[in-house]
Amino acid sequence: MVKGIDLIGKDKNLQNSWIKRIIAYIIDAIIITVAMVIVILLLTAIGTVIIVGSAMSGDVSSILGGVFLGTAIIILGAVFSLLIGVIYWVYFEGKKGTTPGKHFLKLRVAGSTRKMDYGKAFIRNLSKIFGGALTMIIFSGLGTIGAILSIINIFLVLDIIVGFVTEGDPRQRFLDRIAGTTVVRTDIQETFAPAPVPSQTYPPTIPAPSQAYPPAVPKQIETPSVTPAPASVSLSREEAVTVFSKIPGITIKKALSLYNAGFKSFSDLRSASPDKLLSIKGITLTDMKNIKKEIEF
Repeated sequence: MVKGIDLIGKDKNLQNSWIKRIIAYIIDAIIITVAMVIVILLLTAIGTVIIVGSAMSGDVSSILGGVFLGTAIIILGAVFSLLIGVIYWVYFEGKKGTTPGKHFLKLRVAGSTRKMDYGKAFIRNLSKIFGGALTMIIFSGLGTIGAILSIINIFLVLDIIVGFVTEGDPRQRFLDRIAGTTVVRTDIQETFAPAPVPSQTYPPTIPAPSQAYPPAVPKQIETPSVTPAPASVSLSREEAVTVFSKIPGITIKKALSLYNAGFKSFSDLRSASPDKLLSIKGITLTDMKNIKKEIEF
């Protein structure tokens, strides 16, 4: 199985993808930070006005009530500002599959086992949501160095490093593997560590039309479970659904999705990148592997 660390130094597509992700993360982090500052300043100002106003009333009960309410609002602003990051990452990736930063860089989060949801988005973003805060708490005594480490978010960096040194999709962080997600580019078809295609210098044997009985097939030769039409022949909608649905795991609905996405022959499926297949609604990582296994023979 491939590792990201084996490809990052020589695969330009992979390098460009990670550069785009870093820039997208910076854009999203700036948006979140600005929103947090606005919320904190606004609620702090409201709380301060309430406290000062109650103090000017001269009534002890009013002062105590104003101080309590004003302090509660200020604390609420701090708490809500921390929730902004959670809401931001989970909502945009769980609902839309992309954040404003990722959308700008033409990136999308896709489910490798099933479609994206809020649970997947929450799990894959744990290092972003809590990493910065934990880094700040752990290294708070280091002054400027601690502040720099908090901005860098060492937990997110560790998440990326572990993803690189373990086997799997080189685009995945470690938490992506747990969540069953990956980040794909929408501007190109990415191909990383493609499955090897056996070389074949001669066409497969085709029985003569006049042969009235099936030819004897040696037991050691395995025939594909899907009997394709000629690879380059464009199939009709009904033909494509009938033939594609013979691939293990591909239902009629998924076969129809493949056809609607422009796959109208086995040649189309064979030349499609894994990323392109995974971008089709309903097609999972297992489906993609089954498709490649059945047609690349």
